[in-house]
Amino acid sequence: MLFSTRTLLLALATTALGHVTSPRRGRCAQDDPSESNIAEMERMAEDARLHPMVRVNASNATLELDIYFHVISTGPSVAEGNLGNGTLMNQLNVINKDYAPAGIKYTLRNVTRTVNAAWYGVTMGSAAEMAMKKSLRRGTYRDINVYFARLSGGVLGWCTFPEVNPTAHMRTRDGCVVASQSLPGGIKPYNLGRTLTHELGHWHSLYHTFQGGCTATNDRVEDTPAERGPTYGCPKTNPDTCTGARFPGVDPIHNFMDYTDDICMNEFTPGQVTRMFQAFARMRGAARGGYYPQY
Repeated sequence: MLFSTRTLLLALATTALGHVTSPRRGRCAQDDPSESNIAEMERMAEDARLHPMVRVNASNATLELDIYFHVISTGPSVAEGNLGNGTLMNQLNVINKDYAPAGIKYTLRNVTRTVNAAWYGVTMGSAAEMAMKKSLRRGTYRDINVYFARLSGGVLGWCTFPEVNPTAHMRTRDGCVVASQSLPGGIKPYNLGRTLTHELGHWHSLYHTFQGGCTATNDRVEDTPAERGPTYGCPKTNPDTCTGARFPGVDPIHNFMDYTDDICMNEFTPGQVTRMFQAFARMRGAARGGYYPQY
C-alpha cells in the first residue's frame, strides 16, 4: 500500500493566522514515493540487514545541511502570513533539537519574503507551486528549501522524496512546503513546529510509519513496528493494530513519521537514522564527517 493523499479541511474563522480552528486532521499531502525510490529503499534495507557496518557508521556520522526559508504572504503583517524572524528562529531550533540525536544539523543560510496571493494558497503539484519554486529556490540538491504559506485544502504540508537521477523538474520542485500556522506558537495541536520535522523526514527519504500497513515490508525500516494506519491525538497507551508473531511491538505513536499531535512526537528509531544517512549518501551527496560505503 502506498501513501494516500490527505487533504482534510480546516475550518477557517477568519483569514488571520491567529483565528483558525483546527479539527483533527492528517499531517501531510505527501506524494506517493516513485517506483525508483521504493526500489532504492528496498536495496538500502537489504544493505543494512546484511552489512552491520552500515548501521555502525551511520550511528557515528554527522550531517550538516544548509537550509533556506521562503516566507509567502499576502501583505506585510503577521495576520497576512508574514512570519516574524523570531518565529522562524524558533522553528529552526525545533528541527535542530529533533534531529540532533540523529547527528543532523541545519544551518539557516537565507530568508526570502514574497507577497503573492496565488502562492500563498498553493496546492501540491500546481503551476503555482512550480512557479514559486522556480523563482525562489536556492542552493543545490543537497540543500533544503522550505516554503511557508497558508496552503489550500487545509493540509499541513508536503515534501519531496530524493531520487538517484533527478530530472531538472525534480530538482526545481525539491523541498518542503509547510503551513504557516504549524510553526511554534501556531494553532493547536500542531503548534510546536513538528510539521517541518515530519516533512523533513520525507526529504531524507523516510516513509510514514504506517506505510504498507500490516505487511512485512511496511515502511522499509526494520525497527519501526508495523502500523495499520495513522494514529491521531496522543493516546495514553500505545495501540497495537498489527498483531501476531509477524508483527512485534506496538504502534510507534511517538515517532516523528506518524500523524500524532506535536506534543506526542519525540523520536526517530536507529533504523530510520541509518536510512537517512544511506539515502543522503546515495541520492544527495556524501555526509560530511561520517561517510560510509554503499554495498
